[in-house]
Amino acid sequence: MTPFAVSLDLKKEISLLGFDEKLTEECQLLVGGKISQIEIRMFRDKNPSMERPDENLIKFWQNWCEIHSQDTNEPMVSVGKIEREGKKIILYAHQKTYAEYLYNHQKPKLNKLLTTSPHLDNGDVLPLSVGAVALTAPSPQYPQGCVIFAKRGQTSFYAGQYTLVPGGYLHPEVDRISLKRGDNSKIKRYFRLISFEKGLNREFKEELPGLRPYYDLKILGIFYNRSGSRQPMIAVSLRLEETAEEAQETLRQYRPDWEIEHFVFVPADTNSLREFLKNNRDKVVPDAVYRLVLWLNNI
Repeated sequence: MTPFAVSLDLKKEISLLGFDEKLTEECQLLVGGKISQIEIRMFRDKNPSMERPDENLIKFWQNWCEIHSQDTNEPMVSVGKIEREGKKIILYAHQKTYAEYLYNHQKPKLNKLLTTSPHLDNGDVLPLSVGAVALTAPSPQYPQGCVIFAKRGQTSFYAGQYTLVPGGYLHPEVDRISLKRGDNSKIKRYFRLISFEKGLNREFKEELPGLRPYYDLKILGIFYNRSGSRQPMIAVSLRLEETAEEAQETLRQYRPDWEIEHFVFVPADTNSLREFLKNNRDKVVPDAVYRLVLWLNNI
């Protein structure tokens, strides 16, 4: 096994979307190139803060909830190390909480680069998330399909801005893989395995309710959102069975998640995406743009 490595030149794709290299001040590529599998190993160690919470942390969380009453102190998968084994990526993580994550990120660390080897965290809480570029099926009006954007509601980060759906944090319990008898005993002894696919499926059902299961899932890469939410993200692309028109009609029948105000279907050609991003230059979440960059690099 070797430490992860960055191997992509994305200048062309960044330029196609009307951006320049300043985008890399927002997002840092961690893993690129061909990836066939991602294995997430979370250590079985106990989280001291959950057993003996810090008084400052408790006070901070109480004050936070007075403003953000919808937030809950969920457990999170915090990445500490990445290794590469050919086309397989192994992420090592510890369990943290949402309160720890927020508390850890109080002080500005804008554009802080992650260390490249051997460890990522340096004391930071780096919650792992998964985010997709979802493509609708072709239709006469949209022969290349559409990419689905959503305007965020009053969320803790990027409220009122556009992002891509589905996407969200991985959960160390809900997204856990149950190891069967005979599975690797060493892994079972020291780690719990977390599935980003389970997390993606959960977010898909929450954010795009009523749509049929997606297909053609592809791993695009792993990157770090250096400002704002400051978190590593597994970027993927997926395809829907529904056309844009069908998906819009289905989603109208469901009340959007509180995190989403409304959806926007943008034709999946470079010119249309570039125009949408231009018209909403300061209203699109940086990680959404970077997902599109990695998607363009893979088509």
